[in-house]
Amino acid sequence: MFNVAYKILLGSTIYTADKSTRLLGLRVNKSLQIPVNSCQLILSTDKSISVQPEDIVKVELGYKGESKQVFIGKIQQVNWGLETVELVAESSWIALVTAKLNLLYEKSTAANIVNDVAQRLKIKVNKTESGLKFPGYILSDSTSAYSNLKVLARMSGFDLYANEDDELIFAKYHPKTTHEFQYSQDILAVEIITGKTAISGVEVYGESPASQQGEKTYSWFAKAAVKGSSGESGVMTQRQFEPTAKTEDLAAKMAEAFWQVQLPQKQGWVKVMGNANVKLGDGVRLAGLPQSSGNGDFKVTGITHALNRHQGFWTKIDLEVV
Repeated sequence: MFNVAYKILLGSTIYTADKSTRLLGLRVNKSLQIPVNSCQLILSTDKSISVQPEDIVKVELGYKGESKQVFIGKIQQVNWGLETVELVAESSWIALVTAKLNLLYEKSTAANIVNDVAQRLKIKVNKTESGLKFPGYILSDSTSAYSNLKVLARMSGFDLYANEDDELIFAKYHPKTTHEFQYSQDILAVEIITGKTAISGVEVYGESPASQQGEKTYSWFAKAAVKGSSGESGVMTQRQFEPTAKTEDLAAKMAEAFWQVQLPQKQGWVKVMGNANVKLGDGVRLAGLPQSSGNGDFKVTGITHALNRHQGFWTKIDLEVV
């Protein structure tokens, strides 16, 4: 029998899994598609509970003798009731979502831009890979800092997310760890969807068609068009305009990155017994499923950890094939 263990820091108070615990429910959500990691907590009320917005929240989950940190952030909302108090905490990436920056970068890599924005907003950085290099790049204050960085990630074929320590990662998917889950052993529920992209290829057209002049050019007009493509060209080709694609090389790399996320793929989710070791950026291998098409290797795109007195500790993992 597994003995669930947890350690929750709320402000200056620590809650653990013992007989006197006041924890009634917990849910942690992380996703490659949602920038801000979140945590919801439900505690039974007591005069000793003292929490308020901006208090630090740290959550560790696991089993007796081994637990892992799965969340760190600050309380954003406190809902007091007669019998319970509900807390909502969010990670530091709120700053990325709310900030709007108007900046010009010259001869910078995508990583240079990401690191600079993170420094300005006091976001901790774990890893940034170089990505594309731009002769000139503008961050517009017409949208959030996160949306601007997400565009950079998409152009470079990278993921952009905060890890379990709320540190920024800007990198291509290369899983260091692949977790295997077996049907009838670890898997509580599963759903795998297979599909096919509606487009045949991607073409990217640049703002300044002057590839013959190299990346140093800033001219707005030329006879030759800047174009990059990936996949097959035809009536089902997706064509898009990218003003930062000043050279054919840049346009080609962008087109390849855009095409890779459009390729036919399997996606879905799997629910397993609580597993705090699964992280964004990891891989998952499903095995032994009755429908063999559901077996194979997947990329982790989202994680939900939940703990309550009715269902115990479970983890739901969003998946896709890359």
